Amino acid sequence: MSVTKITDVSEQVKSFWSDMFVEELQESDLLVNLLSREYEGEIGPGGNEVKVNQWKDAEGEVSTIGVDDDIFNPEKLGESQIIIKADKIFSASFQFTSMAQLQSQLATADSAIRMSLLAGVRKQMNNYLYNQFSLVNNIGSVTDFNASQVSSLRKFAGQNKWKKDGNWFLTSDPSYYADLLNATTLTSADYVADQPTIAGQLGSKRFGFNIFEDNSDGLLGLIGNMSGTDSEDIALAFHKEAVHFVMQQQAEFEVASLTANKQRGYVIKVDLIGGAKPGHDHDVLHKAVFNT
Repeated sequence: MSVTKITDVSEQVKSFWSDMFVEELQESDLLVNLLSREYEGEIGPGGNEVKVNQWKDAEGEVSTIGVDDDIFNPEKLGESQIIIKADKIFSASFQFTSMAQLQSQLATADSAIRMSLLAGVRKQMNNYLYNQFSLVNNIGSVTDFNASQVSSLRKFAGQNKWKKDGNWFLTSDPSYYADLLNATTLTSADYVADQPTIAGQLGSKRFGFNIFEDNSDGLLGLIGNMSGTDSEDIALAFHKEAVHFVMQQQAEFEVASLTANKQRGYVIKVDLIGGAKPGHDHDVLHKAVFNT
């Protein structure tokens, strides 16, 4: 196949897949939708720095009229901004023998190639995001993750003054989630509240938390980060501002020939640049529960 045709196919891939790729990622990945993604600036191929608009609460002060009301001490606002370096490249690629394999799927709504690339990027991004949690407030040796455990997390959130803005989340692995399904106070119709839907998953709202089941490697990988030896039983409660995440709004696709490597065939690669950083008061904005 000529260079011109490879270029044409590459442009078609960019035209058909680049915009929808990020949209599909946002629709399919749970954790991406639960973290704060508001920022100022643009993310380019070079990995730009962007600013997150999260500010520390002002300490404030009290003065007395006629005594010291003409004196005040302003606090520095700029120092409380969070600067995130978008320098992580989440990528996936395939090698194939015939360009026809790719061409036949360009205009397909549910392209198997595109969805497989999406799965690879989503997995790496999810692993990276879960690893942003410092996990300093763990509760270990919990064999039954029931209503009392969720209540304990609710107490922790209240004592640490989490904003009551509806952005309290709890992700649980299938084993712990099964425990919750056996807790009457969490499943009975008498206790049912709102059921938010995120990334195509119907959640449960209990004790202020939006609770979702997550069977991803990213969540299960936290067990090892906490020196746990079990292969399941993990849950993470957090406020949306515990971690901030930024990413490009358009994926970068490339189609190339392997001739230069003295190989027959072609390769397709997708890159998505992003970055994350813990928010202010990160350590008290999340808490993990696991079984050792």
